[in-house]
Amino acid sequence: MTSKQRVADRREQLSEFLRARRARVKPADVGLPEGGRRNTPGLRREEVALLAGVSASWYTWLEQGRNIRVSAAVLDSISSALALDPVDRVHLYNLAEMNPPKIEFSATESERRVLEHFARAVRHPAFIVDKYWDILYANPPAARIIRLDEDSENFLELFFLDRRYRDIYVNWDEVAECFVGSLRIRAGTEPDDAELADLVSRLSRDWTFRSLWKRHSTAHSKARVVTLRTPDEGEQNYDATSLDLSGCDDIHLIGYIPQD
Repeated sequence: MTSKQRVADRREQLSEFLRARRARVKPADVGLPEGGRRNTPGLRREEVALLAGVSASWYTWLEQGRNIRVSAAVLDSISSALALDPVDRVHLYNLAEMNPPKIEFSATESERRVLEHFARAVRHPAFIVDKYWDILYANPPAARIIRLDEDSENFLELFFLDRRYRDIYVNWDEVAECFVGSLRIRAGTEPDDAELADLVSRLSRDWTFRSLWKRHSTAHSKARVVTLRTPDEGEQNYDATSLDLSGCDDIHLIGYIPQD
């Protein structure tokens, strides 16, 4: 597909999407009168334009897939006029070739129980943290090897501020850079998150964290090797990975699987 064909296809998809979503909205849903007999279901183009604060001709051109400029503010207004949910709003932005807004979904209680079930089932260290690395659950191997228990609160505070973790994690410096990089990326996407800023402030009591943070390190990987000093086996290499629920950013299962 050529660039010209790709643009034409994207505009056609945008046109079809807007018409489909317009047809789903009843006038009464948005506080408008029925206005007599309607030839098609849903809102008229003029009504969408009125609700979005744009001219009827401009909205018609957008829905027809014409080459016109679109701003994020206008897309937000159209999203509200068409009662789009967060997923539809992101899809609209993508079709209009604009950077979509970030959306987050919270895990349900049943989804949290599924992750905890997996953590309980594995024979190796696994623990669950929320978006701020507060520990929600740690299985027995994690309690024994990484010293996590029911009284442990925030994993990153333990990792950076509890000196024992520099003995537990043999390659502490490498893992520290990964954690800081992950946190730095998160701060870049959510600069107004006060709770995240508070966590960074607490972690900044550690010299290494401050140094890496000032360097704007963004080293990050969801799968890497960590070397742990275990109570029984001595030093052991583990493949470490983070398992996330699809679409959810508020809960993560961290698992360490021994290398052969």
